[in-house]
Amino acid sequence: MKRSVNTQTVIHAALVTLASLLLYTLTLAPTVLWGDDAELQRLAVLNQPGVSFRTYRLWIAVTHIFTELPFGDPAWRVNFATACYAALTIGLVFTILRVLNCSIVDSWTGSVALAISHTFWLHAVRTEVYSFFLLLMAAALLQLLAWNRNPARWWLLFTGLFVVGVSFHAHLLIVTLLPALMVLIAGTRPRSPAVIYVLALAAVTAGYLLLGPAGESTTVLS
Repeated sequence: MKRSVNTQTVIHAALVTLASLLLYTLTLAPTVLWGDDAELQRLAVLNQPGVSFRTYRLWIAVTHIFTELPFGDPAWRVNFATACYAALTIGLVFTILRVLNCSIVDSWTGSVALAISHTFWLHAVRTEVYSFFLLLMAAALLQLLAWNRNPARWWLLFTGLFVVGVSFHAHLLIVTLLPALMVLIAGTRPRSPAVIYVLALAAVTAGYLLLGPAGESTTVLS
């Protein structure tokens, strides 16, 4: 039986994710870094957001889970968390390209091009918050694009915008994505638009309030 496009997409997205993770793991920073990276490593290992002016509570809470891994030193585990976030982002980018009706070959080309691009690769192999932020951004965009293709699935709008609200606790760069998301939402024609837009506002608000005021958890590092 011929596989459906959805099944093909999942399989290929998993493959590009694993390939990216292997690449990033092989080129991962081996231990303690310096500067902002070292500070982030320390906060993730201690799981103590708020003890420094550089606090990313959501990133710290999630990344701290990786520090419990049974291999590597604590600093390496934090670096590895970043590699995982980046690899998952690549898998989501592949899926986004498929939602946009790109072929399997084109989706591989686009996602691999991003995976090995200089800045993305650099942020994937050392402790940075950007890979985690991009993971959330890609997750939100995928859901909103899927909703745009099928407006009847209103829950995709809700969950996508909930992730957008949560993203304020990952990095304030999410603000730069908001105009594009507003255009995407405005260009979609759902049934009962008034109800849908109320749900959308509620979703963003719920995500934003999940961890309290974002200003307490998102300080842009120099």
